[in-house]
Amino acid sequence: MRGGRFDGTTYEGREAVLDWLEGTWPQTPPCIHFTGNFRTWSGASGEAGSTDYLFVGRQPDARSS
Repeated sequence: MRGGRFDGTTYEGREAVLDWLEGTWPQTPPCIHFTGNFRTWSGASGEAGSTDYLFVGRQPDARSS
């Protein structure tokens, strides 16, 4: 999972992701994700997946972003 207030930091493993969510969730303004085009595949290097999403959020002054 990439995140860390969306600075590109990578978190691996359940505990690391949960710690990140617990630390960032209270600071996150109301938002919604629309997801689609989910794909998974297997290859010589293992399994992988990808999805497209649209993120809609609200700025602290209530403007849409």
